[in-house]
Amino acid sequence: MDRAEALNVLHEILEECKESVIMNSVSLDNLPNSGTSKGYQIKISCALDSASRQCIEPILKKHKLLLKESEGFVIIQSM
Repeated sequence: MDRAEALNVLHEILEECKESVIMNSVSLDNLPNSGTSKGYQIKISCALDSASRQCIEPILKKHKLLLKESEGFVIIQSM
């Protein structure tokens, strides 16, 4: 996803899930050119529970994005 799309997705998550997700930090990281992912990923320092996952899932489906969790971070990027 490009930078503008990453920002739009982040704003959607913040708007829809403001009560469900407590974010400690957020970054838009530029990805090196690889075969499947180009552009930016959203990296959020937070812990997801079932309510926050349910809140984020429709946004991910709408934008065709993947969510990964690693070392206390939630990483959202293109499929």
